[in-house]
Amino acid sequence: MSDRNLIKRETGHLVYDAAGTPATFFAEASISLELMEETVKLPSMMFGDLDEIPVGRLAKLKFIPQEFSVGAVAALFPHQALALGASIYGATDKTMDIHTTSGKRVRLSCVAVYAEPGIRGDIKKTVFDAVEFWGILPIGGDPNALASFVNETSVSYPGASGFDQTACITPAWVTTWGASPFDSIDLSETGWSLKTKSSFNEDKVMGKGLVDVTLKGYDLEVSFEAMNITRAAVMARLGMGVALGGRKSSVASDFIATGTGIYIAARNMAPSKADPFEFDSNKRTTGKLNLVSTKSITAGVRDEMLFIGTEEPEA
Repeated sequence: MSDRNLIKRETGHLVYDAAGTPATFFAEASISLELMEETVKLPSMMFGDLDEIPVGRLAKLKFIPQEFSVGAVAALFPHQALALGASIYGATDKTMDIHTTSGKRVRLSCVAVYAEPGIRGDIKKTVFDAVEFWGILPIGGDPNALASFVNETSVSYPGASGFDQTACITPAWVTTWGASPFDSIDLSETGWSLKTKSSFNEDKVMGKGLVDVTLKGYDLEVSFEAMNITRAAVMARLGMGVALGGRKSSVASDFIATGTGIYIAARNMAPSKADPFEFDSNKRTTGKLNLVSTKSITAGVRDEMLFIGTEEPEA
């Protein structure tokens, strides 16, 4: 017999690193938690695949953070500060709690940001796109115990008094990319977007599975569609004049996006490619222009590649 009390549709919010430097997140849409298991086949020449062998476990958590704040940026964009080869999990385990309004706390024991959220430069949307956290085996955890990865307990809902509707900003963005005519860009209705591109190495131990993820690379991509830039201007800025064997950084500029209460700077962004030029009465001649990051080094240290804040940083 069906029991409607067992059919759940639950809302709630998240708290990252509750025992350290807590960051609270409210989601724009569904909070998605997926428990994953890596398996390999047990083959047989005579009988085919006989069974599956579990060799690793992982929890993936995805959501769209709704509020923009300095604290949210610090928690959601940790990769730039890491040296290549550094663990994204750090020396101590950090938890992620999902608090449901029904009085449950679902805790992931050891999480880190795996995919930083994209930036949505669209007046119809809040700033952040989806972020993805990976939950792995904590230090000293039992790889064969579910509680080492995810644990659910009854905890009174702490309430949503921390939710700040004014932080759910949808700016009318103003963007620039270097000199004229890109110093005054009229964006199309699709706006602009920024994605961080992190790559990783994974450390897997026999009998424990994935125990660490380390940073292998960090780059940026920006895309925008300008309404007031001519085909000739796009052609001139694509960097085709850079000598073969030269450096695209010679035609790079900071991409700056500002709005009320927000300032974003993607440093040293060089042209990568542009949409094909269209000769069609139903299409605009120019489309999206894509930029990629180039890096500058000062005194042996990589310079800042991305700044996200509430106002322009001091020089």
